[in-house]
Amino acid sequence: MGSRESPWTFGKNPTHAHMTPTIEQLQARMAAKTDEELLAMFQKPTDWTQEALDVARAEIGNRSLPAPPPPLPDPKPLPDSTPPEASVPASQSWEIQFPDGSTRIYNDNDAVSEAVLNGDVKSVYQCRPFNRDGAEKKKQTKWKTAWKSFEIFRPVRSHMWKGVGIGAAAGILLFFGFKIVDTGAAAVMYNVPKLFGIALVYVFFFAQMLSNFASGLPKSIQQPVIALANWIPQGVVIGGVLLTVNLGTDVLSGAFQGLGGIFASFIVGALAGGLPGMAIGTCIGLVRRSRLPQPPEGRQERASAMLAAGVILPIVIFATATYFYIVHFMPWATDAFVESLK
Repeated sequence: MGSRESPWTFGKNPTHAHMTPTIEQLQARMAAKTDEELLAMFQKPTDWTQEALDVARAEIGNRSLPAPPPPLPDPKPLPDSTPPEASVPASQSWEIQFPDGSTRIYNDNDAVSEAVLNGDVKSVYQCRPFNRDGAEKKKQTKWKTAWKSFEIFRPVRSHMWKGVGIGAAAGILLFFGFKIVDTGAAAVMYNVPKLFGIALVYVFFFAQMLSNFASGLPKSIQQPVIALANWIPQGVVIGGVLLTVNLGTDVLSGAFQGLGGIFASFIVGALAGGLPGMAIGTCIGLVRRSRLPQPPEGRQERASAMLAAGVILPIVIFATATYFYIVHFMPWATDAFVESLK
């Protein structure tokens, strides 16, 4: 039996070897191997160079042994997962104008933030964004102060507006869900066919928005939510047919009436979610304010002013609007509350 070779033996893959043998040396090595050792080389071909495998294959042919498997073809390159150039957003750069009239280009927000922290860019300096594309084309925009353009000067206000956006999106979805319960409960309590039709419209649009918002959910629940959102419209159609058969065409009339109120519901939902979102975002900004990098010139946001404008005011407006809505647009709820007091 041949001797066992060390990891740096002739013909081993260069990642495991320290010398490159000649063809004559490989032929001598393969001739000294047993039949089992030659065939074993093709069980782990990645351990050997292609030259060593070719010489071993020829030696196997000389000994009339069973032919080893043919060499693997070169792997095909994986398709490029990089999105096409047209779909990649152009990187945004900034042009800053200094008091002496000179300008300087900063490649991105991080570069501007570094300049602000170094004291090179002040809050009163003028700036404007432009997009860099392949031709370095400049997108002309109006000049604005750096204070209005960069979050580093106004972190609380930035958190406030982010809260408005997230709250408005959530508010629209929740308001449609609320309207389903509200209108459905009124339809059952007062047995009004038109209300059943309106409720079906809200269910349909709730499913559409749920499908759109599902992309932002955790992957573990994303697929079930999308499946539910796709199933709901089918249930709406079946429910609409059954209700129309049993309650008459007033159900369809109510559905068309409900379509007319969808736009108003979007506005109400955005306000209902945006106002609490503003308060929450402002509170988060106030808490994080002291931990965020601060320009040498300081910040021009006063905590007391942001607390009044971003927390107290939206909470008061939200509470007042909620009371007005319940009293004037949810008679079934107020009736139930009055009955519970008797």
